[in-house]
Amino acid sequence: MNIEPTSRLAPLSPAPGPSTPVNWQVGALLGAHVVGRHSDGRMALRVAHEEVLADVPPGTVLPRSFKVRVARGGARPQLELVDDGDGDEAARSRALLALVPRQAGLAALMAELQPVLDGPGDRFTADIASALAIIDTAIPSAEAFANGASAANALANAGLSLEARLAHAAATGSDAMLLRDWKAALARLTGALHQYPAIAAADARGDLPPPLTGQDLPRQPRAPRLPSPGRATHADWGRLRHAAQAVLARIEIAQLQSQAATPAWLFELPMRGRGGFDVLQVRIAPAARERGDDAAWSIALAMDLPALGAIGADVVLRGNRIRVALWAELSAVARRIESSLTSLASQLHAEGLIVEHVACRYGSPERPPTGSGGLLSATA
Repeated sequence: MNIEPTSRLAPLSPAPGPSTPVNWQVGALLGAHVVGRHSDGRMALRVAHEEVLADVPPGTVLPRSFKVRVARGGARPQLELVDDGDGDEAARSRALLALVPRQAGLAALMAELQPVLDGPGDRFTADIASALAIIDTAIPSAEAFANGASAANALANAGLSLEARLAHAAATGSDAMLLRDWKAALARLTGALHQYPAIAAADARGDLPPPLTGQDLPRQPRAPRLPSPGRATHADWGRLRHAAQAVLARIEIAQLQSQAATPAWLFELPMRGRGGFDVLQVRIAPAARERGDDAAWSIALAMDLPALGAIGADVVLRGNRIRVALWAELSAVARRIESSLTSLASQLHAEGLIVEHVACRYGSPERPPTGSGGLLSATA
């Protein structure tokens, strides 16, 4: 549900205007109450002290009172219903509420890590040096995504299945599967830094949207390289611990999303690039079936590289039929990708797939049209 708190609409009821500003911060939990139905068919709600208009899907019955969570801030905040029941979905919502304000992307962490990994290791205690060595091993290179088998292995190490791997290790007595797991490496690092209070970097950005279902993959460009700290101070280790904890929270949000009624699997991994670390994002989710076909899947990929800008792909796989829509922020990069589309189609054919569409466009990824589902403030 989207809202526009800057709209200038007349109140729908004689209720007084808000006495205090409504907190539209991401993660805020707000009470909502059904006021009635507006003349244009939209539902009138009172969220906190503010009245809003909501486009409610046909057949949806809202309780008289319920709770909503702010899933996205900014000029058009987005709200999600929160289940007050005691089931798995309610527990998942409570866990998301606790994690969303703490999450952050990979770019800030990699900016803190790079000068530490590039420097001499004799500056660190043994446990920190061991944790950093494991982190370094867990960061894949671009070559890890050169073919399907190695790419699948890299995604398996993204951290979403760490707990299942731990259970397997306990049952078999072998922890080989954990050696390159990204979440396991981060957990070891935060454990090694437990004595240093977590400190947010002064210029840290906290507006990266959480990895919630239905949202586009956000841009995560490489952060500027930080100078080498020489001998790391308590503040340096505190910033590194804070950044690692924020990425752990983001991974845990993605894990919770993978267990939702409508699941989605978001893999976010650092990737070794020229002169630094970049962020690779891959989202896999079920797609709507057509004409009784086999299971269908939607796959979105995105990177934001210093030399190439933002690039990505939207793939739909239905049985053995595939549609690929590539995109590039820069026109020169889009033209380079277009020149390789024939080769890409041939490789897909060689894998036994029927290529229905393959193309590259200049600009942002295209999104299918959807209903507005919006809320308009009635008392701003």
